[in-house]
Amino acid sequence: MKLMIRLLGILILFSLSGPLAAQARAPRCESVFLPTVLEVIQQLDAKNNDFILQGHSIEDIGKDFSWLRRRKLRKLINDTDLQTFVSDKAVERYAIELGTVLFGKKEAVDRWIRQDKETRLEDSTVMLIKEKLLQDGLIRTWGEINDPRDAGIFRRSLDKIWAIQHSRILEWMRIPMVLPGVKNQEVPPDLMFKIIRDGFKEHAEEARIALKSQSKIEAYNTFRRVYSATFLGIVLVFNAHTGYHKLQDYHKQQVTEVVTQLQETRKNVESAIPKIKQEQFEEAYRGAEADFIKKWGEPPTEAESQIIKARIAEALNIK
Repeated sequence: MKLMIRLLGILILFSLSGPLAAQARAPRCESVFLPTVLEVIQQLDAKNNDFILQGHSIEDIGKDFSWLRRRKLRKLINDTDLQTFVSDKAVERYAIELGTVLFGKKEAVDRWIRQDKETRLEDSTVMLIKEKLLQDGLIRTWGEINDPRDAGIFRRSLDKIWAIQHSRILEWMRIPMVLPGVKNQEVPPDLMFKIIRDGFKEHAEEARIALKSQSKIEAYNTFRRVYSATFLGIVLVFNAHTGYHKLQDYHKQQVTEVVTQLQETRKNVESAIPKIKQEQFEEAYRGAEADFIKKWGEPPTEAESQIIKARIAEALNIK
């Protein structure tokens, strides 16, 4: 009888240990050879003409940072394993956070006070390119080393919850306490390649045309950053001197004003896009026409002009 009890206990223990061992898989040996975040940054920098770090090490870049910023940078680089991210969006969020700590914030008030518009354009363009290189490089590396088996249901659920919490719908629902952000423009790939190769100053005019609306977007996002803190202070002071009902009236008025301002901002941004594309189209056609004359010694015919215009329109996605 005792022998049967012992055998039964061993059988139960063996049956339970199987699933537990399967869940707690030992780390795969190839994980030892996966690139670290620092190695990814260094590789991206080397492939892009030292554009990201400008010939400096991470330690050199961070030596003038505040203690908190240096600590945040070390944590983001040293304590992050790309393999642990459950989606490309999670990697993108991490890259944005890392880029903000590493390169600084575009939406800083003192930047608008201290810098003229040409300097802001250069800093903004260079920063946009650095952020793009960092995001694309990290996402590409993650895609190469990602193993779907490593992401459990709980982590995938948390990632989806995070995405919902930071969706555009909830962002608009937080008005008037927080204003929704406007997405930055992207540097065209061909212009990005030329700036990485030759430097910004060689292509400053192209950048000014391509990123014509970026200054307005950054101005709005800068105001948005200041607005949140200002609004909170106003609410606290107002609440101390008035009652609950007056505060509700104030909220309604602010919502109406903010929504009106946002609608105007959106209209300005959307109306600027066709104009920018048209300017790019005309500039591209003038250049193509000059090249045609240089090659053939005479202007293109009407039929040839239509072919050139159609190709330019297709490249610029103009309908």
